[in-house]
Amino acid sequence: MKKLLLILFYLLNFNSQAQYFDTGLDYKHKIQVGKGITLGGLALMNHTKGPTEAVGAVWAVGGVMNFVSAKQEDIYYKYEPAKIQWRKEIIPITTMFLAGAMNGINQDLLFHYHEFESTFPNADPQFWDPNISWRNKYLNGDPLQGERFLGSSTVFAGFTDGYHSTILARNLFITTSICLSPQTRGWKPFLTKTLIYSLSYGLGFELVYAKMIK
Repeated sequence: MKKLLLILFYLLNFNSQAQYFDTGLDYKHKIQVGKGITLGGLALMNHTKGPTEAVGAVWAVGGVMNFVSAKQEDIYYKYEPAKIQWRKEIIPITTMFLAGAMNGINQDLLFHYHEFESTFPNADPQFWDPNISWRNKYLNGDPLQGERFLGSSTVFAGFTDGYHSTILARNLFITTSICLSPQTRGWKPFLTKTLIYSLSYGLGFELVYAKMIK
């Protein structure tokens, strides 16, 4: 929470500058860096400790700086359209739907594994059953022997079992959706896109959690 407050402090501080501050990138790259690096930084901050956590904090602040710079630049040069470009929204909306679907699988694994097992009888329990698959993060399945490989219990846990892999896939789909979402200007497009993205995510979750896996 303190780190997020620090980022917000930077956000408010940079917004208070006269005109806009320049990070050395053009508008398009400021948006790309702002989204991608901020999300990557927050992921490192939330899922790692030590030096990589500090790197994540630097990334997050740097990403916010670029994103806010782009937004401030748009105030003066009006780069962003005031209307939603629906054709360009197809991929972001689809990836948000897939994120919801991944979360549906994740929650079924966690709370209704018997349903998952019934739907997919050939699935390997050692990878998919969270009651035992958590041991895959550790050498010989023993936490006392340490990680199975570097980062297997933190940043790379998504490669060890079904529960964490669905979390990884969900987060990647959400990040992809945010990064590919076309920029728009004004509150009305923002609220409309927030509603559509949320409905798409919820539909993906409902389809998998309540309909496909029983």
